[in-house]
Amino acid sequence: ELAHIRRFDTITNIALVAVETILFYHPAVWWVSRQVRTYREHCCDDFAVTACGDAALYVEALTTLETGRMTARLALAANGGKLKDRAARLLNAPVDSPRFSLSTVTGLMLLSLVAGSVAVAQTHTQPRTQKSQAKVPATTDLRPVTETRSLPPYPKESLKLHEEGTVTLSVTVGTDGAVSQASVFKPSGHQRLDVAAADYVKSHWRWYPATKAGKPVKQTTRVAVHFKMKQAPKPPTKL
Repeated sequence: ELAHIRRFDTITNIALVAVETILFYHPAVWWVSRQVRTYREHCCDDFAVTACGDAALYVEALTTLETGRMTARLALAANGGKLKDRAARLLNAPVDSPRFSLSTVTGLMLLSLVAGSVAVAQTHTQPRTQKSQAKVPATTDLRPVTETRSLPPYPKESLKLHEEGTVTLSVTVGTDGAVSQASVFKPSGHQRLDVAAADYVKSHWRWYPATKAGKPVKQTTRVAVHFKMKQAPKPPTKL
């Protein structure tokens, strides 16, 4: 008992009980707790044998105390740990101990139950996840959206010749939103207007690129550019 007091085992035991109370569900906590109690009693046993000088006499005292044991669990008396193992260690006698203790078997059963529950839960949730993913439409068919879209300047020759029309372009938008290629898909009927539209869209237009799984991807879309001359204002009518 003096060895327990010198080692402050009372405080250690209170802390150990608190940990067991909080983490009561974890098998490793109970294994560590059992090892701590076992080695704690071994240390005190060695101190007692050194003090009295007779291991057999000390073992006899332990067995006598065990017969009249009436102490609570929190009291650190000489009956802590497994008395048979303690006596065998002090007397250097072999002892047959089971390969798996009751707590070990209980911990393994608990771990097996938890693993089985997780496996069953994953089996039930996986088809639902695959089914929900199948309903989500693919994002590769989404077209890029224009960020800056201004009309190209009217070619001077086309203004003189009063050329008008709509040119449809096939535009390839890169992952950075820049136009990497712009070609005429449907001409306007005037080559000057077609060239002016393709060159301007490629050099000046910016886009929000299409996305796939949240990441920008290269995509091709079509856009129409209208060339229409401004009508001259009508002269005021005379009343």
